Amino acid sequence: MPMKLCSPWIKLYREVQAMFEKDEDVTVVLDEYDVRVYVKTQEKADALGRLLNYEYKFGNVVSHVHVLPANGEKKLAVGEDEQFKVAFEGNSALKEVIPVSSPIGDLVYVIFNKEVVQYRNDDLGDYYGNCSTLYQEIAKDIFISRPNLFYCTDIGY
Repeated sequence: MPMKLCSPWIKLYREVQAMFEKDEDVTVVLDEYDVRVYVKTQEKADALGRLLNYEYKFGNVVSHVHVLPANGEKKLAVGEDEQFKVAFEGNSALKEVIPVSSPIGDLVYVIFNKEVVQYRNDDLGDYYGNCSTLYQEIAKDIFISRPNLFYCTDIGY
């Protein structure tokens, strides 16, 4: 099977697309170097706009992630745990969001369902050229990093 190399902005697009593939309210489109995330509800668009990384630098190419909401009144989700709940409403990739108070501060665990996620990439180690990963790994790439926020996978008993 011939391999075609995948540019980093295409990889970014495919990661965002894989994360929201099961969400009927979200459509992800590549527009040259930028990723456009079209969202049907204003509340979900606002939450995603606060969670997704906005800018990526790939050498001399700068890619942006644009969240484009439906028209409507904004309702702001307050805490990080609430933002994730709103952003993933109707998306079966997310299992649950658990806020935890600890001696070192408040922590938020975003727990994804236990399943392999695949998207086309230039992985020469895969015969089909796919990347096989978990939602938690994609989340680390596409969401804003915060010291009190952790992505993990359900144990799936």
